[in-house]
Amino acid sequence: MIIENINIEGAFIIKNFNSKDGRGKFVKTYNATDFNHNNLNFIVKESYYSINKKNVIRGMHFQLPP
Repeated sequence: MIIENINIEGAFIIKNFNSKDGRGKFVKTYNATDFNHNNLNFIVKESYYSINKKNVIRGMHFQLPP
């Protein structure tokens, strides 16, 4: 993720990480570390979206509670 200052106070250009392959596209829309490094503080930790082709299952995760 690249965050660039522009000539408008409080506004930035944010170039998200994205990956595209034969299954579809995956985009990382938010990362707390990158935002905090640029003094953009939010409570959200991360945010993603993906566009997948038919019959693709992506990112299946399971975690037991602590």
